[in-house]
Amino acid sequence: MAKSNKLPLIAIANFALKAGGAGLNLLIQLVLARLLSSEDFGIFIIAFSLSTSVMVVASLGIPLSAIKFVPLYRHNNEWPLIRGFFNAGLITTLLGGIAFSVLSFLIINVIVDNQSFPTLYNALIIATISIPFLALSQTLVAYLQSLQHVITAEFVANIIRPVVTLAGIGIIIMLIPNLGVKGVLWLTFIGICASVLVGIKQFIRYAPEQLNSISSQFDFRHWFAAGFSTMVIMGGVILNERIDVMLVGSLSSIEDAGVYGVCARLAFFVGFALTAVNAILGPQLSAIFATNDMLKLRKVAAAGAAMSVVAATTLSLILILMDTWVLSLFGTHFTAGQSVLQILLMSQIVVACFGATGAVVVLLGGYRITILSVLVALSVNVVLNLLLIPEFGPTGAALATLIGQFIGCGIIALWCISHSRINATIFGVSVLFRARKSVT
Repeated sequence: MAKSNKLPLIAIANFALKAGGAGLNLLIQLVLARLLSSEDFGIFIIAFSLSTSVMVVASLGIPLSAIKFVPLYRHNNEWPLIRGFFNAGLITTLLGGIAFSVLSFLIINVIVDNQSFPTLYNALIIATISIPFLALSQTLVAYLQSLQHVITAEFVANIIRPVVTLAGIGIIIMLIPNLGVKGVLWLTFIGICASVLVGIKQFIRYAPEQLNSISSQFDFRHWFAAGFSTMVIMGGVILNERIDVMLVGSLSSIEDAGVYGVCARLAFFVGFALTAVNAILGPQLSAIFATNDMLKLRKVAAAGAAMSVVAATTLSLILILMDTWVLSLFGTHFTAGQSVLQILLMSQIVVACFGATGAVVVLLGGYRITILSVLVALSVNVVLNLLLIPEFGPTGAALATLIGQFIGCGIIALWCISHSRINATIFGVSVLFRARKSVT
């Protein structure tokens, strides 16, 4: 009972740490937009987008498998499997991170001329070096979450890196006023390493004592099979969010990539609110689904869609009314991104209209359609970026994102309705006013 009483406090602390991390990352971008030249800032955005995108797949699904299997093994007192999973997961993550780092290095050497674009080349190389450490940090955070130390995990994931990076920037600029993008990226790398070290320390601290005197047992087939599909989904989602930044940099200009990156980060705050709503709905939907009360499931899903739309629309309107002032905080030339910001905010509202459809589809076992929707959305996004950016610049990239997200969400919404008659979108809110006997 005492544990259940703590759940609201844990949820509030979890939300606060996520919000704090998002705010710190936005503050870093604001500081760097003022500190660096427009070209160097664009290079930073591209390099950081590269490393954080590749990191998701570099861990080979281990973080997602940890959250699924470790709690189950603990419940069944299968400590040898937990020890085997932890050991194998760390080695797999490290090897996967190194492999993707080397692959990224080879691709960069093919597509970027070191002699013509030395700053961009060096920045991307630093980004590739950080990939194994980012993947390792992600896995350690998942380990802590699987051991039910959620607050510690969120602290490692969202606070350590930006705080260390900001502190390093503050110290260095007092000694070296002309801090360039390479220096910033190395400071970011130090922040990533700090999060890894803290993550290792906390993992050792909270690792169950039962693991100390037993040998490891392995179940690779189930571990990787479970993590792979979700890794594809998460990798596609992250690429869908970041690929436009990199394409703007290559097809328009590096300065435009910087402007687009700031607009995307601002729009992320609307998406962050949607994530918070879905984080609340997810456990509720899962519990209701277990009782097979489909009417209640439909009502909760519809209510969640309504909450998402209200939150997204309200936050978007606030940002639209203040867009000139907010963008000018980063520098006068960032105000050119008004149309980009408005379109990206519109895309967040579109996503909000589909509510928790993704969660409902997962409950129904629709992993294949989810993977298909992510891959289709990513393909549409890339193709439209290639077509629209040369003609319309960053605005074209924002339009591509809007259309891609609409198509991706639409695919899983149609599948959900056709397979279960559950309309978890905003258009299903009429179920809230139906009598129980009228819905089967």
